[in-house]
Amino acid sequence: MLPALWPTKQLRDDPGFDLKKYNLSLDDLPDSIDWRSEGIVTPVKNQGPEY
Repeated sequence: MLPALWPTKQLRDDPGFDLKKYNLSLDDLPDSIDWRSEGIVTPVKNQGPEY
């Protein structure tokens, strides 16, 4: 998915890094990402009643 398309932070911080050679644009990004289905975050948990 995205990590395969976009360069890593370590590479971006390299002074010799040139984003133009990757030929990427915002059009390459999905309209939305469900981070729960990617395993990045968990669903909201019930934290009990509100007083």
